[in-house]
Amino acid sequence: MNRQLETTQRTISSHSIGSEFQDKPMTWMIAQAQQYGFKYLLAYADNALIWGRFDASGLKTSGAVFDEVKAELSAETLQQARLFNRDAELMIWKNDGVWMMRLIQDGAGKARPSLIEKQWLWGTRGELGREADGFTLLVEGKQGLRHAPPIIRLAENERVALVVRHYIGTDDSDQAQIELSRLMDIEPVKGGK
Repeated sequence: MNRQLETTQRTISSHSIGSEFQDKPMTWMIAQAQQYGFKYLLAYADNALIWGRFDASGLKTSGAVFDEVKAELSAETLQQARLFNRDAELMIWKNDGVWMMRLIQDGAGKARPSLIEKQWLWGTRGELGREADGFTLLVEGKQGLRHAPPIIRLAENERVALVVRHYIGTDDSDQAQIELSRLMDIEPVKGGK
């Protein structure tokens, strides 16, 4: 685990999302990615973990590339989604039947300390892992658990890490604490099998 302390300006906004998300979540996410320049999607559904990559042609999901991780991105099964890049994250979740969003952007607002951490994801390329269309199928352990993050060209001894920014604040006793975290990037990290 690698950590780095720095000072960052940030703004936060959160509110409910209109019915356009419920009706066409993929279309809504693509519009947000175009507006804010998001690069990646990490979504948790009832039955799957869904990775995605945004580009000029829209959104490509890991399930569209590998049958082993095939899952539909639908508002009925979605629990939470995060669209992110180095500068911002948009988190989507459902609260009492209402879809909500929270946008965190760096570069404006009050400067605060933050901590960057790399969190290893489970899985290696192993014997079953393969690359296609910007995604790599990763396999973990004897159970064969699989997911396919949008990263390619992993060396045999590399794993994948989520780069996370933790914003540091103080509690009522003036003790430092992590008050908020967001995803920034995914990248290869050296590690064993």
